[in-house]
Amino acid sequence: MPFCVIRQGECISSIAAFNRIPWRKIWEHPHNSQLRQLRKNPNILLPGDKLYVPQRNTKSIIGNTDQRHRFQLNDNITFLRLRIAIKGRPLSDEPYHLTLGGTLISGRTSVEGELKERIPAGFRNATLNFVERNWTIQLALGELDPTDTASGAAERLRNLNYYVEGRVDAITPVLREVIGQFQRAQGLNESRELDSDTVKRLSSIHGC
Repeated sequence: MPFCVIRQGECISSIAAFNRIPWRKIWEHPHNSQLRQLRKNPNILLPGDKLYVPQRNTKSIIGNTDQRHRFQLNDNITFLRLRIAIKGRPLSDEPYHLTLGGTLISGRTSVEGELKERIPAGFRNATLNFVERNWTIQLALGELDPTDTASGAAERLRNLNYYVEGRVDAITPVLREVIGQFQRAQGLNESRELDSDTVKRLSSIHGC
């Protein structure tokens, strides 16, 4: 597989897991230098981006049959990071269950309302349940587009409780109005455009 075209829901972690190649070997390949300049976060790619995927190396190891040998497998592991807030207030020290396939991970959010878990790469969906609140969130992993795109900005604004209906793939008058609301709330120049200051602030507040 030389170049692959990114589809919705794909990211460097899922592609690395599918091809059984360390994600850094893919992302840091010289053929991906232009993509690295365009997308600063390898796990936030845009559908249509072209990613070079090198071939997987194989090797043979010789060992005596009457001896015990130990091998270490470097699985593709990624991190799930979330920041949970209710009406702007962090959901602190809150117990949760995170379910991925048949795997259940339990933990508590940090003082800042953050959740950070090591998970196997390649999962597309997960369920997050706050056990003491009977509150369940369905997570679509890898679906977030870059912040400087209309779809990526709309997704983040929606997650921050701004009203954005449905998927947005272009800067519409409605999205401009919502961007203006965000800029006004953050004390930014109300350009209603995805200018650099707005993109940086939106990424920072959203967490990615």
